[in-house]
Amino acid sequence: MLDAGKRDLPFDEGLPEPQLVRGAGPLTGATVTALNDQHAFLRDAGPAAPVGAVLRLGLSHPCTAFDKWSLIPVLDHADAENPRVVDLIRTYF
Repeated sequence: MLDAGKRDLPFDEGLPEPQLVRGAGPLTGATVTALNDQHAFLRDAGPAAPVGAVLRLGLSHPCTAFDKWSLIPVLDHADAENPRVVDLIRTYF
């Protein structure tokens, strides 16, 4: 179970795709199977994504994230072990 759901993630063009576990690398074979208001349900992650892990998700349709998030964080490098937020972009959707 992930701590993000329909209130946080776009899902109109498909469910989010697990991409990476921070500090552990790419996450292959795992899928998000469903969303409720505040949670995503992750399947087949196994020990690669233990409780408390921070996951990066690929979004199917980022445009619909703009109406959920009025400030989008900009990272220095998304693949870094500890990416830093270096800027914010205000959205007007």
